[in-house]
Amino acid sequence: HTQVNRHLLAGIINTRGYRQAESQALDRAFYWLEVVEMVDCANRLAGTLSYGQQRRLEIARAMCTRPEMICLDEPAAGLNPVETQA
Repeated sequence: HTQVNRHLLAGIINTRGYRQAESQALDRAFYWLEVVEMVDCANRLAGTLSYGQQRRLEIARAMCTRPEMICLDEPAAGLNPVETQA
C-alpha cells in the first residue's frame, strides 16, 4: 500500500480519493497475481505458500510498485524444475 495515500484523516472519513487509490492498488495487485498465476492464492497468508509460490509472490509485490528495473539475484534458486517453468 505504499502507492496509496495513507493520510489518517482521509482513511477515517473514507474520502473519494482514498477509495479510488485503494481500488487502483487492489486492481494492480490482482493484475500481477494473474500474471504470476496466483489468483487462487490471493486470500492465503504468504507463510502458507510453497517456496516457489513465495518467490512468485515476491515478484508480483515488486511489480505492484511500478519499478523501472528489478534486479533478481538467482531468481530460480531453490526452485524445482516444475516451479522454474511456472
